[in-house]
Amino acid sequence: MKLQVSVCAGVMAGWQPYRHFAIFGGLTANTLVSFVDEEVRGVDRFKLGAVYDSERVRVQTWPGLIAGLQI
Repeated sequence: MKLQVSVCAGVMAGWQPYRHFAIFGGLTANTLVSFVDEEVRGVDRFKLGAVYDSERVRVQTWPGLIAGLQI
């Protein structure tokens, strides 16, 4: 059985020039804590984060982006 905890915090801003149109974007800080010896793949695709290992716990951190369009 795998046990993992994921945390994400971010800052986001938006602009709404019209009533039914908005653009938003921001930055996120992500953390994944794994309590197993198995490596988690695919969470930091651009290799911008860091990995902190101990005997039974692995902590991975990486930055992220969020962007969107509302119509």
